[in-house]
Amino acid sequence: MATGSLQVNRDIIIATRKQYMIERKHVTPMDAIMALAAMQNRPPYILNSIEDGRKVAVIGQVRLSETYDPVLSALRFVRDGADAVSYFTDHTIYSKDLDDMLIITRGIKQFPLIFHNYVFDEYGVIAARASGAAALVGYASFLPQSTLRRVISMTQRYKMTTILQINSIAHLEYMHELSPHVVSIGDPESENLTKAIEMLKIFKPHIPAYCQIMLSNTLYTVEEVEMAIKVGVDAVLVGEEVYSSGRKIEQMRKLVNRE
Repeated sequence: MATGSLQVNRDIIIATRKQYMIERKHVTPMDAIMALAAMQNRPPYILNSIEDGRKVAVIGQVRLSETYDPVLSALRFVRDGADAVSYFTDHTIYSKDLDDMLIITRGIKQFPLIFHNYVFDEYGVIAARASGAAALVGYASFLPQSTLRRVISMTQRYKMTTILQINSIAHLEYMHELSPHVVSIGDPESENLTKAIEMLKIFKPHIPAYCQIMLSNTLYTVEEVEMAIKVGVDAVLVGEEVYSSGRKIEQMRKLVNRE
């Protein structure tokens, strides 16, 4: 898959993705996509089912790559103890994300699946639900406030977990207005973990107790996971590398249970 390893400018991705969605609306109009969404079982909870306050939720991220097998990747995360699976392909240009999401859903039935790709309107939310998404990310870093409000509102209407990505002080006002279940802190285009952690430290006092906290960054080592947990996150987003050996799996188990 030649495009799998390409890091594409986000503006190009957004423009291309919007075109894909226009084409999809012609093939599957709103009434049809709503009917498909209604056929899905109630979405399982994510990040609001941890009762004791001790366990840190682990979200395994499935990404488009040259060895892309989304179902196998998702099954590995389930096997190794992840609490949810995230699906993200918008680091490149790819048009079959919703189709692949549906395949993953069938492979990990009733396991929480987060749609991390960019969504621009209510149709995108419903299409994600029709493909089995139990949660969805609304990106404050590039969606206009009015659009973000509609996206989050529709996500809540379908009883999905709402994750609001923020990376500026101005976004804190959005957070209070929209009341998401989860706040994801950081720049989705940056892999600078130190910067994201510093941002979290600044934002954390302003985040209400009812919101769970996570970083937008995908973590690729046990050491990065430990850094995130030390600053007080409720969930970590991890790549498959974190579970690449039995020793790492054991280390992760101890970290997320705060033993």
